[in-house]
Amino acid sequence: KDDNGDHCTRGGSKVSVQLEGVAGTTQVRDNMDGSYVASFVPQEVGEVKLSVLVNGEHINGSPYSVLVRDYRLLNKPIKLLNNNGGMVGPWGIAVSRNDILAVTDFSKHGVYMFDKDDRLVTTFGRKGSGKGELDVPAGVAFDAHDHVYVADYDNNRIQ
Repeated sequence: KDDNGDHCTRGGSKVSVQLEGVAGTTQVRDNMDGSYVASFVPQEVGEVKLSVLVNGEHINGSPYSVLVRDYRLLNKPIKLLNNNGGMVGPWGIAVSRNDILAVTDFSKHGVYMFDKDDRLVTTFGRKGSGKGELDVPAGVAFDAHDHVYVADYDNNRIQ
């Protein structure tokens, strides 16, 4: 939203992402429609602080604590459902401190959660704009307390 609280419909704001206390690269893409895609690649594992700024000011909740893990050490492929009620459009992925894997499905407007043995633990979300409803869930993340945050793309919000 802009300074007046209205939905942004064009780009051009100076959006930046910064890693605090760790080396790495960051990138922000302006979609020129009021939305931005931010990514970061830290060069170290552990808990890092991630700041998201618009015109030099932190957005609500920034800086965020992000747990960075090296999944090359898992030494096994991740298996996901593909048919029989499974995912159609997997997009975002995150792993909790307790090794719960969360995957967003933009086509089914939901989130799938798997345990470390690749078993489906639960799913949540359905198409809509109300509380707990999603419309093209994209990114997903866990905080330090394993709360799940979903980037609800077409509803322009984080839940």
